[in-house]
This record gives sequence, C-alpha cells and structure tokens, in this order.
Amino acid sequence: RLGCEHPQLLHLVILRRGRLFTVRVGGDQLKPIAMLDAFAPGSDPRGAWYDELLIHERTVVVIGYSYARGGTEIGLFELGRDGSLAYRATHHLRSHDYYSSRNYASRLVGSRLVFYAPMQINPWSLHQPDQFLPQWRRWHAATPGDWQRILPATRIFRTDDEIDPFAGGAALHTVTACDLARPEAMRCEASAVLAPPGRVFYVSAGSVYVWTSEWQRRSTWGRPAPDAMLRSAVFRLPLDGAAPSALKTTGTPIDQLSFLEDEGGHLNVLLRA
Repeated sequence: RLGCEHPQLLHLVILRRGRLFTVRVGGDQLKPIAMLDAFAPGSDPRGAWYDELLIHERTVVVIGYSYARGGTEIGLFELGRDGSLAYRATHHLRSHDYYSSRNYASRLVGSRLVFYAPMQINPWSLHQPDQFLPQWRRWHAATPGDWQRILPATRIFRTDDEIDPFAGGAALHTVTACDLARPEAMRCEASAVLAPPGRVFYVSAGSVYVWTSEWQRRSTWGRPAPDAMLRSAVFRLPLDGAAPSALKTTGTPIDQLSFLEDEGGHLNVLLRA
C-alpha cells in the first residue's frame, strides 16, 4: 500500500510475518523508514495470523485472527507524513474461523470497514446464543465479559424456507460495518440473514451475495435420499446496512469466480446442475 507525503515522494506500507514496515519510494531509491509489530503492545501473538492490510487516509488497518483471543482482530495504526508508524488500538469481532477468502471477506467503503462473516449455529448450543451472535470489544487485556452484542433482534432477517439446524444446518450470514472516521472511538454494528449455510459468497462494490444450497431430505447417514431435491437460493446483503433480498434458484455456482455484477447492477452467475 502506498501513502503519499509529496507528489514525488511515496511511502510503501508492507505487512509481513506479523510486522508492519514503511519504505520511502523516491527517485530510483528505496529507503527503510519504520518497523512496528502488527499487534497490540503487550499482547501475545502466538496463535494469531495477520493476513490483510488496508489503508484509509492516515489509518493503517491490519486484519487477522487470534485463536487464543477467539475472534477477528482489527489493528489500527497511524501513518505519519514522514513514514512513521504508531499503534492506535485493537478491536475484536467474534468469528468462527481464521481470515481467508473462503471464510469471510472485508472491504473499505469510504470510511467504513465492512466485513461479511457467516456465524454457524450449533443446534446443541442454542442455550448459549453468545457463541454464534456477532459481538465486538476493544482490546485492553480484555476478558470474556467485555464482549458486546452488535446485532439487534430488529436487524435479523430470515428466509421463508423452513430451517432445520439438526438436518441441513443453519447460519447467520452477517454484514458488520465499523466506522474508521473516528478510529479512537470506533464502534461496529451488524445485520444478518438466518438461512442455510452458504455454499459460495461473492462481494461486489455494494453488496455481499451468498448462494446457499441444501437437500430437502437426507438419509440416515446424512447423504441425499433417492427422492431428495437440492434447494438453493441467492441472498443479497447490501453493504450499507439496507434490508437484504433473495431469489429462489436452481443449480449452484462453482466458486467466487462464477459471479460477476455488471455496471447495470445485474448479477451474472455461472451455474452447474
């Protein structure tokens, strides 16, 4: 990532092996400027992965996952005009697995940091809803009691299909937005769709599309019965927090490269039977 100090002088910001680096780019030279841990001072980086780097104005955002702390880590750093780096804050979002293109996605939309993350519902833990409801906390040697719910009941939508978490499974497909305009006071809010687990998801400039599929009947061993029918749907979750929408479908996409949203807002999808 490049941060401008002068029209003829740039700073290259690099995330590598849990550290941030800045390098001045000017003329035909590269000059190292600063280095800083990509995690909170005093925190233990063991069991953590730091995988994505985003920049909004002078705010450097490092996204990772900590198995020890149980969630997505959002590290905020200040990029100085001279290429210096300074730690600001670390925030956590409860999530079920490490950051990757198959598990969840992040986007910068203006000053809003937007995440899509599916929260799998364990039918044997329905008496402990905090395990699958989106939550947020700011890190400061945090304790489990610091988690705060960010998904109000009025922001949970659901499909009109019957959902059996004991058969085909169920998930809260969640879009969470965090405002970077005030990094020191950053808060997050979420909306979600209760539906079958997603097979493939795709994030465009304005929406998350989740394609779900499940068998309507299953055999004793969890395999499709001879007369089973594959039921599928595509859900559109706007990144601006507007109400989601859905269409019933037939067939399933192969992966994220099966999707393309064109300039007219039409979603084109390559399907297989």
